[in-house]
Amino acid sequence: MKRQVRKAVNRAKKLSRRFYGFKPRRLKRCNVDWPKALVSLGWCAQIDYVTDKFDGRVRRYYHEFAPGVLVLAGADPQPNGDSLLVIKGKFKITEKGLVG
Repeated sequence: MKRQVRKAVNRAKKLSRRFYGFKPRRLKRCNVDWPKALVSLGWCAQIDYVTDKFDGRVRRYYHEFAPGVLVLAGADPQPNGDSLLVIKGKFKITEKGLVG
């Protein structure tokens, strides 16, 4: 199990470097209890986020999606009280942000 976690952390670090242009400043382990069922809230029209990727300058980014990228939610909260949202669809996380 520890080996699987280590592999997942290494993949997350690689994705972070590719997305931000520098190595991750911090890692946060999230324990998720995957629900047995999810409810579709609709399609994801766009995602907005604020970050300082590549040059350290804070900017707001948004990525629009065509219909087909779904927002799904778990029926029950996570053990720590957080909600679980899943974005499902054909897109990738790249140096250009979310593409697809």
